[in-house]
Amino acid sequence: MKGNPKNPTHKQKQVLKAHKKAPENWWVVGKTTNRLFIQHKISRKYYSVKWLTEEEQRLRLR
Repeated sequence: MKGNPKNPTHKQKQVLKAHKKAPENWWVVGKTTNRLFIQHKISRKYYSVKWLTEEEQRLRLR
C-alpha cells in the first residue's frame, strides 16, 4: 500500500475494511457494493460473500 500507512485514503480504508471481512486464508479479489469476491490462497477457489450488513447498505443508499 502506497502513501502514509498511519493515514490511509478513503479507498484504502475501504479495501482494508473489505479484507477484515474476508475469512482467514482468503484474498479479496474484487468487490461490488454489497458482495466481496474472495479467493482461497491455497486451493484458489473463488467465492462471493456479502460484506456489508443490511444496516450499512441502508446508510449507503441514503
